[in-house]
Amino acid sequence: MNNAEEAALSVAEWIGSGVRRILLLLTAAAALGGCGYFMAGTWEDDPGNWQRAFHAPKPAGATVAHSRYSRMPHWTYECAYAFEIQTPGELTKVLIEYNKLKPMAAKSARASRERVFEVQPWFAPGPAEAYEVWSEGGGDDGEMRLFVDRKTKTIFLSDNQL
Repeated sequence: MNNAEEAALSVAEWIGSGVRRILLLLTAAAALGGCGYFMAGTWEDDPGNWQRAFHAPKPAGATVAHSRYSRMPHWTYECAYAFEIQTPGELTKVLIEYNKLKPMAAKSARASRERVFEVQPWFAPGPAEAYEVWSEGGGDDGEMRLFVDRKTKTIFLSDNQL
């Protein structure tokens, strides 16, 4: 190989390594931009919490009295949320049917509030007997909890993916 060929090969390798570096940096930036490290935080009573939790607009007629949404700084999607929803209307039925929730036994329901991630003082504050409690499968296995106040029909909903 002569000097001209060596120089051309050297330039091609240099350009190729630069392109690879740029592609690597762009790929890393895109991956990091969508990960939890840059989207992490905790929002309390923020109007955007419904969208963050459900990726959908809030149903008409549902009033969110309190909410808490936490997104963890992790490369996978990890979050936890809790809502107090007044005037839920058909929302209670939709949540139960869509998530295939089952009523919990009274003994499990009493302890269920403590399983709520970072439980807030406003979340189902009454005695366990004041609520119908629903969960995935009706037991302690799932993370989603739905507490329905027997008198006011206010619902308290929590879930997490950790």
